[in-house]
Amino acid sequence: MSTLNTALAAELTRQGVVAVFGVSGEDNVKLCVELGRHGITYYSARDESVAVGMADGYSRTSSRLGVALISRGPGVTHALSALVTAARARSGVIVLAGDGDPAIRHPKYVNQSVIFEGAGIPHMSVSSAKSAMSEFSAACTLASEGNTVVVNFPGSILDHDAGTGDAEAHLPRVPPPGGAPDPAAIELVADLLGETWAAKRPVILAGRGAVKADAGTELARLADSCGALVATTLMAKSLFHGNPYDIGIVGTYSTPVATELLLEADIVLVFGALLHPFTTLGGDLFPKATVIRFDSDPAAEETGSISVAGFVEGDARLCATALADELARREHTHVGYRTDAVAKKIAAFDPEEGISDRGAVGAVDPRYLNLRLEALLPAERAVVVDIGHHMAFSTAYLSAPDARSFIAPLEYWCVGGGTGLALGAAIARPDRLTVFCVGDLGTLMTLGDLETAVRYKLPLLVVITNDHALGAELHYLQIAGWPDDVVRISTPSFAAVAQALGADGLTVTSLDELEQLRDRVSSLRRPLVVDCHVTTEVRAEWFEAVNFSNLLTTWREPLWREPSLVPAPRETV
Repeated sequence: MSTLNTALAAELTRQGVVAVFGVSGEDNVKLCVELGRHGITYYSARDESVAVGMADGYSRTSSRLGVALISRGPGVTHALSALVTAARARSGVIVLAGDGDPAIRHPKYVNQSVIFEGAGIPHMSVSSAKSAMSEFSAACTLASEGNTVVVNFPGSILDHDAGTGDAEAHLPRVPPPGGAPDPAAIELVADLLGETWAAKRPVILAGRGAVKADAGTELARLADSCGALVATTLMAKSLFHGNPYDIGIVGTYSTPVATELLLEADIVLVFGALLHPFTTLGGDLFPKATVIRFDSDPAAEETGSISVAGFVEGDARLCATALADELARREHTHVGYRTDAVAKKIAAFDPEEGISDRGAVGAVDPRYLNLRLEALLPAERAVVVDIGHHMAFSTAYLSAPDARSFIAPLEYWCVGGGTGLALGAAIARPDRLTVFCVGDLGTLMTLGDLETAVRYKLPLLVVITNDHALGAELHYLQIAGWPDDVVRISTPSFAAVAQALGADGLTVTSLDELEQLRDRVSSLRRPLVVDCHVTTEVRAEWFEAVNFSNLLTTWREPLWREPSLVPAPRETV
């Protein structure tokens, strides 16, 4: 009979796992060895939060199960920010955490179950070797359905023989993936779309739920049949990349063309999106529209920042397919927004229109920095954006070829949380360039794991927007009329630090210096860190450009909304 260490490695192999991420401790180090014996590559990070982030980024990019190993106590508390981020993103990640015995007053002991419960992370605590494999198998099933799950394993039982007993510990109930919608509800929506007086200018808005359901193709088919524009939330950026009627991100990142068209929309079909204030501009973006939501989670009916006329429960892809099929059965076609004039207006949008370069000697304009990067970097890439003021520019100006190629960990707004995601994305897709956009603070928070990227020779371009300050707080204080010296913090030469850690480094203080990236990124054999010194003199223009000033009182709040904080339930279709 094999030990639990061996049995766990064998089960991960059976689950199709080929990569595991972690930080070794005394309670999991033997399992790390067993992984190698079973043909699984173990990627060792320098910090537990980065290790969990790597599993998260790997899962988001590849749609495969992400697996992380962390040790008990401090390992768990180090990892907590990344765990919250992954859980809120509903990433398919399973985390094996060491656990301690409350009866033994070890300095590393903390009640991990209470921590996970408070953070809203599905978890279970294995109590015996006899039932451990049944419990672990159940956790893998839940994770494969699109959940982040933590399994607490006391290190003392991993050397015991693995038993075949039934599960004794049980996971909390998590709603299963959505199924097919009610045909009657689909027929009612089709009836509404058939009333051309009510659906002259339709829009299809897709969120993260549509990405997870792989609904892009069916949503595009639906849009073709009803003459709709297609658009996304920030969390589904690039889902419709290349579609001539794609108006991009809706809300604070809407282009002027998108905002003009959205204000005239008379029906908006929303698939798998939260509809928080950043998407709806506080509820003002769709003033003439009837809004209908499609979501696999019935609780979503009660969330959002605007009133909806109807709610259809179901998987985003299955809902889109059912509605498109019903319209086809009725031979319904409608021009709607699908005119040459609208397509030309969308195509003619110039992101440089209305802005002027406000760079200075030794500091570039961050908008033009990203516009230049967009032009010179290969189109086939992944873009991972860390949290911070800098993200506004990289999100607005850098494109990605598809929705799984753009990651922004907005679920918890944790500065530095993007590092693990970027490394995991690069491991999932080593065939292409991964661009990691990060600020100077986020870089310094997770600097140790730049060495991890070096160790594994990842094709990673790290673009540091370096304003020598805490950028968001700097502008917040300036708007409030307060002194800002407290958030102006000098930084080291990131190029020199990168070279000391074994990466390539480059300092950019003018746009012309970026040109040398064109050839260097085509054949990266190790990470390249670009320390871009930027001006802080674009804040007022940027806040106005993204319609952000009216949200200043809430912009620092997390995007996660609890049901108790949202409006009462609406009528269903």
